Amino acid sequence: MNQVGSSELKLIPNGHMLGSSGLLVGDQLLYSGDFNDRDRPFSLRFKPPKAKVLLMEATYGRPFFRFPKEHDVVAEARDKIYELLNRGKNVIVLGYALGKSQHLQLFLDKWFTGYKTYIWPMISRYNDIY
Repeated sequence: MNQVGSSELKLIPNGHMLGSSGLLVGDQLLYSGDFNDRDRPFSLRFKPPKAKVLLMEATYGRPFFRFPKEHDVVAEARDKIYELLNRGKNVIVLGYALGKSQHLQLFLDKWFTGYKTYIWPMISRYNDIY
């Protein structure tokens, strides 16, 4: 906990990506940008402490946004990649360079041993950190 003026500031890991945090100001205000509500291989889910005010980014905060279970999405991607490889196709998988690509790389390494893979240099540098 750090003190700024009369307020105590504390970083709270928010699980979005390696090193990401929310900011707790005393017990009054909790701010977080993107956060994750599930445990991931690289980080644990956001467990927000109680605060009087929660201020957060809400890119997908509207009620009509409903996402499928991660397991279902991952299984569908795996099955599609296998299908394409079995048809003799080359497969290109895209993702954000930081965060999602490292998560994806774990799955690709687990499922597709024996296949030659190429990783964009920027992603490779981030992978070295993770």
